[in-house]
Amino acid sequence: SEVIEDMTLQEYIQEFKSILSSTKANIFIDRYVNELQIKEIASKYDKKDSVINSILRQSRSYLIMKSYRI
Repeated sequence: SEVIEDMTLQEYIQEFKSILSSTKANIFIDRYVNELQIKEIASKYDKKDSVINSILRQSRSYLIMKSYRI
């Protein structure tokens, strides 16, 4: 079952990367796949927490509209 879960996760990651810009996809993956905190992501991308939160909200909305998996 771990293999199936990993395959499914990889499919979702590919979906994120195909729909979102590279940076937005990486931020989304860092938050929801790698489970990094907002402050860690903000530091990694040299952006304010509020900008990261905004990117995550926009990305979620866009993925819901464009993804057939989500």
